Amino acid sequence: MKKLILIAGLLYFSNGFSSTPPDIDSFRNSIEKFESEQFIKFKADPAQRPDADMNELYGSVNGDNVFEYLTVLTNFSVQSKEDGNALWGRIAGSVYEQRATEYVASKFKEWGMEHVRIQEFNLTSGDWHLEKAALQVQVGNSTDAWVNLGTTTTPYPSGVTSDEGILAPLQYVGLGTIADLRGRDLSGKIILLHVRAFEDVLYHSGLESAKRIAKTTGAAGMILWMDLPGNEKYATQLFDGHKWIDQIPWVTIGYEDGLYLRKLIESLPEGELPIVRLTVNGELKTEGISQNLIAELPGTTDETLVITAHIDGYWNAILDNGSGVSILMEMARYFANIPKQERKRRIVFLITGDHELMGSGGSVVFQKMNPDIVNNSILALQIEHLGGPGIVNFFNTAQLTNANAPLSIFVSNSNRKLLNILVETANNFGLVLKNLALKGTAGDVDGLTSIPSFGYISTGWVYHSTADDLKYYSPIELAILTRAHLQIIDKVNELDLDEIKLENKEDVLPIYYSPGLNELLSSW
Repeated sequence: MKKLILIAGLLYFSNGFSSTPPDIDSFRNSIEKFESEQFIKFKADPAQRPDADMNELYGSVNGDNVFEYLTVLTNFSVQSKEDGNALWGRIAGSVYEQRATEYVASKFKEWGMEHVRIQEFNLTSGDWHLEKAALQVQVGNSTDAWVNLGTTTTPYPSGVTSDEGILAPLQYVGLGTIADLRGRDLSGKIILLHVRAFEDVLYHSGLESAKRIAKTTGAAGMILWMDLPGNEKYATQLFDGHKWIDQIPWVTIGYEDGLYLRKLIESLPEGELPIVRLTVNGELKTEGISQNLIAELPGTTDETLVITAHIDGYWNAILDNGSGVSILMEMARYFANIPKQERKRRIVFLITGDHELMGSGGSVVFQKMNPDIVNNSILALQIEHLGGPGIVNFFNTAQLTNANAPLSIFVSNSNRKLLNILVETANNFGLVLKNLALKGTAGDVDGLTSIPSFGYISTGWVYHSTADDLKYYSPIELAILTRAHLQIIDKVNELDLDEIKLENKEDVLPIYYSPGLNELLSSW
């Protein structure tokens, strides 16, 4: 017992004030030391459980093809980085989005698909043009001793600063709950907000607490410290209903950078705060051109199935949504080699742009511009966020599993027959599923309000982050996912029109505007 008390005492005093500034690499060093002391690293083959008959049934699908498409799409994003864009990727309205779309169109034409055309349109909500996002912290008493935090970014509309940025004290507020903020004077300070991510950067505690800080505290700026493994740039949005949170400038930073800032605060005497310089230069531009790509394969009826994926995305944009576009491309190649008389229904392949800012720009425009297709469409299958790595958060480091990230299901009209198709197909191909199916739409099909839609979708650790890398994707996994989606189409074609359009639902708002979600987030 005495030994335990002594250890506790040592721990207590070691967590007190220290006049020594922290080492920005201390967390990474401690993790690497811990891993080398306690663990043996190895690489396991992916967990493969597809039914052998399923692979034989769609034997012409080639995973190397899918990976090649994915690599080409990724290279358009990499070119954006090499060209010096602060927010790089296949950004909506950019030449990189356009070139990627033209590449897919060229493959559609090569495979003999019909009525291949690109429809240009004005950006539906504009585009956030980030010129600079930077965060520097002064270390020690020297005004020349500054540390730059490399994971700083502002990927969605924000308040802006001058070119010189804002120089202000840094105040840590924990999770930014009402209890955390009570009694604090945050006027004129830059706030360090610890953001608890609920699996990924799409839903997190900062959706509520950041709004509270921006609107009520008089803070000069805000840093969202994303509690996710590693140290990456993340693209998350802050909004209040349908409006952006742009009352103050804000940035996101990775976990290790945020931990460094908190430790720096802890190293100073009580009441003394470090000085940081926050710079956000950007503009929400309303003018710009995006495009949708449409290609068709006729069937034996005019009943139309739409297979869709969006092509724009942040950074490498592999999970979101190069993988979806690549799988769709291999499906198109497969179906183009099936005789028309064996295709029960007409298939329209839709590659949309202008997705990321508001979530459904291209699909909204497609529905308006193509009533001839929409009027005959009976169902849309969305292909989005597939094939990403399964990750376990281990002491805020990312540890790979030997299976892909779990998939979620959405069925916009709550049709049980469509839900069962997705579940049965996942069982056949060994896909990992969450056991909650969303009653509404998820992703770009939010804009296809006239067509029932369904599909798989996944997010996870690499979603909207610079961690997303081709090394996490395998031709084998991409082939399995492609075959699974081919089987989904085959199973849909076993249903008649009434079975597909059958609805069993109440009115459901998109999840992003759900009163239930707002109530949950109010906890933070």
